[in-house]
Amino acid sequence: MKPIILKILVGLFACCLLIGIIHQIYLKILFPYDTLVVYSSTIDKTASGNGVIFKDEIVLDYQNYDGVVRNLYSNGSRVAAKSEVAKIYKTQEDVLKMHKIDILEKEIASLKEDQSPGVLQDTNIKSIQKQINSRYYNLMTNIKSGNLTGVIDEKERITALFNKRQIITNQISDFNDSINKLILEKKTIEESINSRPSSVKTPKSGYFVDSVDGYEENCSLNKANDITLDKIDDLFNLKTDSNINSGIGKIITNPKLLYKVSLPAKVVLDIKFKTECKIKFDEIGEEINATFEDVKIERDSDKALATFSINIMTKRLSSLRKSKADIIFKTYEGIKIPKTAVRSNDNGEVGVYTVNNMSMKFKKIDVLFEDENYLLCKINNEDTNEYVREYDNVIVKGRDLYDNKPIR
Repeated sequence: MKPIILKILVGLFACCLLIGIIHQIYLKILFPYDTLVVYSSTIDKTASGNGVIFKDEIVLDYQNYDGVVRNLYSNGSRVAAKSEVAKIYKTQEDVLKMHKIDILEKEIASLKEDQSPGVLQDTNIKSIQKQINSRYYNLMTNIKSGNLTGVIDEKERITALFNKRQIITNQISDFNDSINKLILEKKTIEESINSRPSSVKTPKSGYFVDSVDGYEENCSLNKANDITLDKIDDLFNLKTDSNINSGIGKIITNPKLLYKVSLPAKVVLDIKFKTECKIKFDEIGEEINATFEDVKIERDSDKALATFSINIMTKRLSSLRKSKADIIFKTYEGIKIPKTAVRSNDNGEVGVYTVNNMSMKFKKIDVLFEDENYLLCKINNEDTNEYVREYDNVIVKGRDLYDNKPIR
């Protein structure tokens, strides 16, 4: 490229850049306002705090047992009174053998179901392949998230689908040989177990938990009313014996749980009793439905002791005792507006100024909820231009604002 051409191109580029800068300065002088297009959004009214769960429990008292415990139920499982919930074997080897027998029994039952004519009657290869792809996706998701229980479940389902595909495509006629081998293996293991296990039964109906945490006596439902804000903090910070979880377990005899938590007083003052809400425990992650039951506000304190009832039982919730949590009291939906955009007109009405056809227009707002930076306003679907609407171009910064002001 010739030097003269290069100089011309550089000069043109410099001129374009200069024109752009001058244009921006001109617009800033001519239109000295910052605007924002507003959209509908949701905001949660939440509060966070440390709390403790109160529940009615009975400890399965086998403190002097000699052997290795094998639980027959998972945490949170419903059990009837007098049910056998655990067995005590003399050695860990016997427990591992029983675990292997459980696996073999599941494999036998699965193979019998996979070759059942009733199961295969309405199944076709396209449907099976579609299910395999879906299960494989779920398997990879569980592997990435570290959900080992989910990995095992999906692996079993994928295996069952592969078995069905083998029969439908006539690769094999049945699984009888495999079933007979598994039955023989199971019988061999059963015969190798010499010790007779002791049986652990529950005296009452309830939900099984495979450990104790040392809070059972101090955190029963009948002691929940005596708890103060200071006691909640003490219980939350209390360190129990680290060896106590080696016990056989306990039974939660009442499905009702009470979560007592320290929250900012200003958040709960206007919450009505019996309000339905959600609790997201840090130790669990999932949102649990709950009901706001009571609040105690102590003098000269910015904290309040709030009580929530929970009437569901899950595996993780059954063994949870103390946890920090986010309480979601309500979810509001409306138009999200920065607080810097809010103004009052000459009539004392609260609203915002919008840009419309190169003029200003004052529009009123109905505030549903606000936090430190934003307001959430009611979405007005009426055929009127008096209230702010979604996609309005709102002035968030500027001076000398008034209704119908022309913008040059």
